[in-house]
Formats: sequence, structure tokens, C-alpha cells
Amino acid sequence: MVQQLLDITNLWVAHWSKAKWPAIHEGFLNIYRVPNLIGVPVDPRPSRQNAYWLRPANGFLEFNVDGSALGKPGPGILRDNLARWVIIFSKPIGTSNSNEAELLAIKEAMELFANSNWVQSHGLLIESDSKIAVSWVLSPANAP
Repeated sequence: MVQQLLDITNLWVAHWSKAKWPAIHEGFLNIYRVPNLIGVPVDPRPSRQNAYWLRPANGFLEFNVDGSALGKPGPGILRDNLARWVIIFSKPIGTSNSNEAELLAIKEAMELFANSNWVQSHGLLIESDSKIAVSWVLSPANAP
């Protein structure tokens, strides 16, 4: 009974592997007989480092923004120095490239802060994962 279950499992693994990675050069029977032959392709893109958040200093608020090129922007989150969420926003932008989406998220964060009561009592930090969008904000003459 146990051997039958192992055989069925190996059969499914072999079948699934050939469907998932058609470029695997091993034949179906070889994968079935020796599942360890499967070398899973590795994504060549560099992996993203673990991110962590540092609290802003007293008297400051921090917006973390994330845009998206697929019309589904990530949220913008405003937090205080105690890590409390003060504002969360998300706004549809339609289809755009990722740098433009990030720039629109930064703009929205600035507008929300500028129209809030905190503008009188707090400084603002904005954190973005787009080096290009940040460079455009810091040097508008270089933006397209």
C-alpha cells in the first residue's frame, strides 16, 4: 500500500514537472524513476532583500508609498513615531509605467499631508522603493 502511494506520488511529480518546466531535458520515465534528477530552474533576477522600517523621529510622520504599473497601486501608509498607522490610501490610476505610478503615489502622499492638520506640527518623510521616481522628485528638471 505504501509503495503504491509512493509510485502514484512519483508519477504525479514527474507529470507536473514536465508540465511546469518543459525545458527539462530528462525524460518522463527518468523523472518518475529518480525524482532527484529534477533540477528546478532558478530565477536569474536578483532577490529582494528583506525590508525593515525605521520609525521617524519625534515630530515627524512618514509616508511609505508603492506604485504599480497595472492600475492596482499598492497602498500609501502614513505612520507616526510610535509606528501607528495614521492614514492609509490607495487610488486607481489606470495603466501606467511603474515609475509614473510611483511618482503619482508620492504626489498623492504630499497632497494628503499638505491638506492635513499635521502640516502645522510635524515634518514629513516619504519613503519609496523607486530610485528613478525619487530622483525625479529631487531633480524635476531631469524628469521626462
